[in-house]
Amino acid sequence: MWLYHDTELVEAVGSARPEAGAVTPARAARAWFDSLPGPVRGAAWMTVSGALFSFNAAAVRHVAGEVNGIEVAFFRSLFAFTAVALLILPPIKALLGRRPSAPASV
Repeated sequence: MWLYHDTELVEAVGSARPEAGAVTPARAARAWFDSLPGPVRGAAWMTVSGALFSFNAAAVRHVAGEVNGIEVAFFRSLFAFTAVALLILPPIKALLGRRPSAPASV
């Protein structure tokens, strides 16, 4: 899925979106990740989440002396909401896009 529309890219390539069957790096990475066994994927998600939690704790300690605690809590919540929204919105969009078609008239 392309999140931006760059006119120079469109002029150079000729299309803003890849063809339906085209393999993009994101699709290739997703296919590779989906091909891994479940426990390995779970371990990868746990490793990534542990790294992100560590980065979050280090960032909070770094700015704790300069920024008010309420502002720190606000930005932590804002970044967490953004990350969760990026994970939740594609499945919701897929569910909303699959509407049953109207019955055929006889």
